[in-house]
Amino acid sequence: MIAERSVTSTEHHELTLLPSMDATLAHLLRDIDTATQRIWIETYIFRDDAMGMLIAEHLEAAVDRGVDVCLLFDDLGSQETEQGFFAAMSAAGMQVRPYRPLRNGLNGQVFPRDHSRILCVDDVAYAGGFAFGNEWLSVARGGKGWHDVSCRVQGPVIEDFERVFERRWREALRDSYAAELSSHGWSDVALIADSPTGEKAVFRAYRERIARATQRVWIQNAYFLPPRALLTDLIKAAERGVDVRVILPSDSDLKPIERAARSEYARWLESGLKLFEFSPGICHGKYAVIDDDWATVGTLNLNVTTIWWSNEANLFVYDPGFVANVAAMFEQDQAASCSVTAEQLRARPLGERLHNFCYATILRALEDMGTTPEAELVPEGVSAWAR
Repeated sequence: MIAERSVTSTEHHELTLLPSMDATLAHLLRDIDTATQRIWIETYIFRDDAMGMLIAEHLEAAVDRGVDVCLLFDDLGSQETEQGFFAAMSAAGMQVRPYRPLRNGLNGQVFPRDHSRILCVDDVAYAGGFAFGNEWLSVARGGKGWHDVSCRVQGPVIEDFERVFERRWREALRDSYAAELSSHGWSDVALIADSPTGEKAVFRAYRERIARATQRVWIQNAYFLPPRALLTDLIKAAERGVDVRVILPSDSDLKPIERAARSEYARWLESGLKLFEFSPGICHGKYAVIDDDWATVGTLNLNVTTIWWSNEANLFVYDPGFVANVAAMFEQDQAASCSVTAEQLRARPLGERLHNFCYATILRALEDMGTTPEAELVPEGVSAWAR
């Protein structure tokens, strides 16, 4: 079993792989409580529930110590949160800002939404899919105990986290298009923050590295319905003899994606993909490992709606030691999952299969409406940030 405090020292960075939300929360609260300079949080969801209030209490204590606390939340992802909650945080001395407020209506820009998670706490940053709502709080503390994965990082790539936050902070109340950022300067680590208005750099990094895979492509993704171009990449990898495995949720909070994917399971299995459904609870992880020299942890959901409509941010790591830790974590999650077989699929009731087929038809039709010739190209060559 991978240790909760699995630390890897690379050429330029120190990386702590956090394979559960309990581990992430323990590290994050410790870092917040010892911060002396700044705490910058960019998140899709910040709720006024037990989890949100817990974080808010620790942030307020940091403000009282003189720490610069900034919170950037997406106005759509956090729409269930009472505005009075954010007003109270502002009154406590925090700088709080919604990303592209929906109240602007058609006078503002509804899309893209900000699905990124960027956390900077002094000289530490976090990447991962978690957010601040009871979904991510453990069952023992009154939450729903969603499974999620993150990475705590120290080193010069922190400057890229800072730049992404500052850029999104400036974009938040403007009608300008969201910008992208890809860090090129480090041999071991890169942060890529993209936007659907740009080249969709996180998605392309996945595709370009899958195209070069020779041993394995292991993916855990909470909302997995790969665009046809990515699905083609995965199938071609399997045809080359690459071990292609995907861990999906057995129960999802987004039923259309879950049902549409299940409608295509049989074809994916026939094409050589190995599928596993995570059993202990809701699986919200978004990470991957390819061969022995590439891993990513971040926010990208591998489906067309995310790629079209959201800003994303993923950390990419090329250090073999860290990649080995991610692979061990994947095997641990796979052991907690059930293998999907053709026999199981045939045994599902006809009504369920028809329901799933309808969802798949609708979502694939939406994909076809937005497809461009460039999006269908299998990537040639490898960008610097794809490694």
